[in-house]
Amino acid sequence: MSKPAKKSSFLLVFYLWSALFSGTAVAEIAPPTAVESAETIAIEPASDREIENRLRSILSELDGLDAIEVQSKAGVAELQGMVLSQEQRDIAVDLAAKVDGVVQVSDKLAVSNSVLDRLNPLLTSVENLTQNTLSLLPLLLIAVAVVLLFRWVGRFVSRREVLLRRLSSNSFVQELLAQAIRAGFTLLGLLVALEILDATALVGAVLGTAGVVGIAMGFAFRDTIENYIAGILLSIKRPFLPNEHIQIDSFEGKVIRLTSRATIIMNFDGNHIRIPNATVFKSVMLNFSRNSERRFTFEVGLGNDVDLMQATELARTTLLGMKSVLDEPAPGFNIMALGDSNVVVKISAWIDQRNFDFNKVRTEAIRLIKRVFDDNDFDMPEPIYRLKAAGGPIVASVFETNERVQGESESPKQDGSAVHLTDAVINEVEASELQPDKHIDEQIVKEQRQFEEGSTLTKELE
Repeated sequence: MSKPAKKSSFLLVFYLWSALFSGTAVAEIAPPTAVESAETIAIEPASDREIENRLRSILSELDGLDAIEVQSKAGVAELQGMVLSQEQRDIAVDLAAKVDGVVQVSDKLAVSNSVLDRLNPLLTSVENLTQNTLSLLPLLLIAVAVVLLFRWVGRFVSRREVLLRRLSSNSFVQELLAQAIRAGFTLLGLLVALEILDATALVGAVLGTAGVVGIAMGFAFRDTIENYIAGILLSIKRPFLPNEHIQIDSFEGKVIRLTSRATIIMNFDGNHIRIPNATVFKSVMLNFSRNSERRFTFEVGLGNDVDLMQATELARTTLLGMKSVLDEPAPGFNIMALGDSNVVVKISAWIDQRNFDFNKVRTEAIRLIKRVFDDNDFDMPEPIYRLKAAGGPIVASVFETNERVQGESESPKQDGSAVHLTDAVINEVEASELQPDKHIDEQIVKEQRQFEEGSTLTKELE
């Protein structure tokens, strides 16, 4: 056999062997592959339908999403239709992505800008709310009736003065207790009403919110709270009462009333002064009315040649002759300064403020002391200044005039024969004219009657 024949025979044998081997492999492997392909083709359409049905059932249960059209192909869920907001659009896409079998979501949704579409949910909510309210109306009426009943009971109990007096004798503390009783009964009525409406869970939320809001308001209204607490302390300690004459810092007047935030006084010009309670509580307070006896003082300058014993005795006799001046404590005299041209004497006396006006009596006493000193030719000189001329001698007439004035004034009665004022002269001003001015008191009483409910002090003086 020739070489070409041998080569052809070899190739034929190799080809037959390859064909036989390949056919065996196909016969063993091809049937399973055909089965898997048949199963895949049978399952995929069913899965898409299940995805569509499942997603439609979910979206149909949500408001605003029930009109969305769903199509699924090879695991890709396609959403079509209109929604009312971007939030609804995001919800629909998120729900579609979570459904089993969905590998991707095709978002073809659009947000509607139609006015009717936007108003329909609102109208539906209003309609549902109206229906719910009408159904709960009987319970609401019962709850309101319970709150009003508890409120009335609280007001009734808080007006029992006998009960409040047993708890405290202070009028302002009694008012605080009355307010606490009314607030307690009202709060109890609200809790019962919430229990009737099955809304007790609301209490916890309200209390939590009230705690946060209370902290914020505490910082915002710190001054108001401080004044309120100071008002409580002032009412308990009672350093002053209505109509009393007080001075706080530079403010002076008579007390009208004490409120929860401020102390209101009327000065002697008839003007109202409102002082924060915190300022009143922290400041130095001068109460002129708490002690009925009050001393007035004034100073007078007497010449160096005046007999001080005689002058003070005349002043004492004159002051004791005044019906408005108290005999005890007796008038007092003190030498305050010894100057080049005069001696400064401080004169003091006491009056009863309940019967006489302080400023009027002091004015009358100064007038009488000056008159008795003038009647006895007591010198009450002004300060004398000595001038020295630098350019030459002073004109002689100046010396003559000065000597003449000094000669006329140096004639006080020093022989003991002092001139006293008679009782008629001393009391020529009627005692009725020295009584306290009642005009401010009448204005204060008028103010107290007008704002009686807002006052936290008693209306009677101790």
